[in-house]
Amino acid sequence: MKTTLLRFTGFILLLFISSVAFAQGHTKNVGDSYTYTVTADTGPGTNTYEWTIGGTENDQWEVTSGSLTSTSVTILWLKPGTYNVEFKQDQEHGGVTCSTIKSGDVIVSNNFDATIANGTSVCGGTTGSTNFTFSVSKSGGNPNWSFHYTTDGLGVGDEVADDISVVGVDSYSLVIPVLNVTDGTDKTFNVVLTLIKDSAGNVDTDNSNDETATVTLYGVPNTGGINW
Repeated sequence: MKTTLLRFTGFILLLFISSVAFAQGHTKNVGDSYTYTVTADTGPGTNTYEWTIGGTENDQWEVTSGSLTSTSVTILWLKPGTYNVEFKQDQEHGGVTCSTIKSGDVIVSNNFDATIANGTSVCGGTTGSTNFTFSVSKSGGNPNWSFHYTTDGLGVGDEVADDISVVGVDSYSLVIPVLNVTDGTDKTFNVVLTLIKDSAGNVDTDNSNDETATVTLYGVPNTGGINW
C-alpha cells in the first residue's frame, strides 16, 4: 500500500511539473499560423494524443495541417483573444490509463490595418472621363478582406461608392473614372474608406487619416477658337 501510494504521488508530481513547463504568454497576431508540436513519450503501451484549443474552431481558429489527435497541429488564428492550448497524452497499460498534460496560453492580437495612397493628379481631357488609380493595401489580419469606399468633392450626382472584396492578396488597385470638364476648372476630391474588415470580422485597428486619399483633376485651358 505504501509503495502504491508513493508511485501515485510521484506521478502527480511529474504531471504538475510537465504542466508548468509549457511556454506561457505565447503571442501571435490575427492571420498568423503556427505549428504546435510535442515530443511524445514512446514507452510501452498504447498511446493516444489530443489537443484542446480554447474558443471555437472555424470561428476563432482553424486547423490548417496536422490534426488535433496527433503530436503536431498547425493553427491559423482568426480572432483576437487569449486561448488555452492543451496537449494530452494517454498511455494505456493493460487496462490502466496514465495521462500527462501540457498546457499554456496563446495571446492573439488584432493588428489588421488598411491604408489608401493618394492618386496622381493629372490633366483631364475635353471629352469622356479620366481614370484615377488608388493603391489600397493592408497589413495583418486574415488573407481575405473588404472595404467600402465613397468619393467626396465630385459634386451632386457625380459621387461614386462601392463595396470591394479582396481575396488572398494584401493590395488592391482601385480605379475611379471622373468626368472631364471643359470650362478649365480644377476638380479636387477625396476617396474615403469605411467598413474595413477581414474575413473573420476583425476591423481596422488604426482610424487615423490614412483611410482618406486626395487627388485633383486639372481642367484643360478653356481656350477660345481661332479668329480667322
